[in-house]
Amino acid sequence: MSNLLSLLTLYIHHITSIITGILAFSRSNIMLIICPPCAVGATQLLSGHMSLSNLFYSWILSLLYIYFFMIQFNIANDITGVEADRIDKPERPIPSNRVSIERAWHLYYITVTVFIVYSYSIGHLFPCLIWVFITIILNFTTIGNTSIGKNGILPPGTYAMICVVWCLMNNVSNIYDHPKIVWNIVFNSCVFAAATIQADMRDVEGDRVQGRRTFSVTMDNRKAEQLIIKILFCVLLLILIEASLVEQVRIVSKSTYMLINCLLYGIMIIRHLFSYDERKTYEFYHQLYFFFCIFMIPIIKTN
Repeated sequence: MSNLLSLLTLYIHHITSIITGILAFSRSNIMLIICPPCAVGATQLLSGHMSLSNLFYSWILSLLYIYFFMIQFNIANDITGVEADRIDKPERPIPSNRVSIERAWHLYYITVTVFIVYSYSIGHLFPCLIWVFITIILNFTTIGNTSIGKNGILPPGTYAMICVVWCLMNNVSNIYDHPKIVWNIVFNSCVFAAATIQADMRDVEGDRVQGRRTFSVTMDNRKAEQLIIKILFCVLLLILIEASLVEQVRIVSKSTYMLINCLLYGIMIIRHLFSYDERKTYEFYHQLYFFFCIFMIPIIKTN
């Protein structure tokens, strides 16, 4: 009996240790985990297409999917970027010595396995495999060492997140039955990935130590900011053209949608125009913009 109790205690300690280790990698992007299901759920509630009770179960499923979606990426990113994090983000688990490299690898294998099994159980294995593959490419190859490589490969990853959340929150098994939704998610995944190029201004010293060749490393800060301003302006222009040409039913009118985009991108451009320190509010502003993008996904009655 005592041996059984000891084994049980050891097992509980081991499970607790794994959970604690995984939670250590949640960090500041916890809002990025919460906001997609909340944004889609809010859209459904405001449009009157689904009751709160019906949304709750789907919200939990979405939340779990995105949690493992983000955590397995965070762990892989922290493993390969530890030297850069010692400079830019010393509070993260590995640089702060809360989690060892060996322990992080162990947690990575566990989270990837759980993520794949969970995605299979909810019927969305393919997007999961896309993201796992992209995580490996971004973190364990040299493709992610340049701004073009990193931001060029992010759109399918963003798509893999949003399409699953949309399907779960709308009780849809096949998103391709709704081509306008697919188009909107693909388009917004691309423009959102382009907008995240601002992160390069936040991580200059760490990227330089890591040997990355981002715009902010290869150019001086002022030239990099001017290039980012041009990219953001082009992205805003594409959004306005798309909104004008493609008829979509959203929670707000077309003019309001375009006006809010102008406001958000205008703030981004002004921040870089005046060399505002991206490290101060990047996470908050990035997550606010992400929430808005998902909240503005077109409405379609699916029940």
